[in-house]
Amino acid sequence: MNPERVRAGAGRTAMRSLGESRALLGESPLWSEDRQTLYWLDLRRPTLHSWTEDRGEASVPLELQGPLGPLVPTRDPGVAVTTDVTGLHAVDLATGATRRLGDPFAETPGVHVNDGKTDRTGRLWLGTADDDESEPIGSLYRVSVEDGRISVHEVDSGFAVSNGPSASPDGRTLYFDDSDGERILSYPLGEDGRLGDSAVFATFDGESPDGCTVDAEGALWAAFWGGGRVARFAPDGTQLAEYAVPALHVSSVTFGGPGLRTLFVTTARKGLTDEQLAEYPGSGGTYAFEPGVAGLPETPGPPTSPDLPGTFRPRWCAAPYLSGRNVLVRVRGARRRRAARAPAR
Repeated sequence: MNPERVRAGAGRTAMRSLGESRALLGESPLWSEDRQTLYWLDLRRPTLHSWTEDRGEASVPLELQGPLGPLVPTRDPGVAVTTDVTGLHAVDLATGATRRLGDPFAETPGVHVNDGKTDRTGRLWLGTADDDESEPIGSLYRVSVEDGRISVHEVDSGFAVSNGPSASPDGRTLYFDDSDGERILSYPLGEDGRLGDSAVFATFDGESPDGCTVDAEGALWAAFWGGGRVARFAPDGTQLAEYAVPALHVSSVTFGGPGLRTLFVTTARKGLTDEQLAEYPGSGGTYAFEPGVAGLPETPGPPTSPDLPGTFRPRWCAAPYLSGRNVLVRVRGARRRRAARAPAR
């Protein structure tokens, strides 16, 4: 969608800035109900940001190597999981202290974890992207606890940039953004975590769907990189509403606040020209507004404590199902299949 059209026609609402900081690539917003705190990351300048209604915004640098990936809650109180180029890390949300857990993607060179989220049962879904964001060598993975240990399964492939896995309220549908392909996909999601065949949920022209979430009524909310907006979609893919954001690159959304009735929106400065930054000086800021519908709480993923069964552990990285040979063969096959399709842009 043309940004000029967004500014002229998008829904008007009281969207407020949460602070003066401007991230290079603000992403991965996470609401903590216990702490009544919003957390988010600057993926390119590794930083943990936080905001509360009474104290405002704060930030702490992370001793990680960008680009970072998602920020996902775990069953350990006050601890989330993120990724960087060296693997998976536990993050203490109070202090920013990190602890490396391992690297399940060590033998898949040229890609990095770009986004991820848990479904309604706590299974973690991670999407990888080409480091150059041009070749369709990224995949979608399911991470779950099986027989007392963590297992990782590649469930789809052929994506240059993966974003926004999010599950429907009943847990029967998984939404996934093929950002470079400018489309949102949906998959039937079984109780055992297996996916059915993908279907095209919605397509776009000139903007890329990025992070997404669902609300309590079953609608999907998506941020649009290059679109300057967030939009709400019915389960059949029909757009129900859109809201202009004071930034061109809108990266992700999540619900939080009292009753989960506030939508928080992250944005980025990455890739913008001086002229675009002058036109969108709020780029890189984080914003909030009340859309008139409530969200759903995020289900915590597996714990990270070393004394608990089924946790993230370095030994997980040596699991035979993560054979680099097998993964790379599948990815190369996906590249050939993707190249045979008509280009999305």
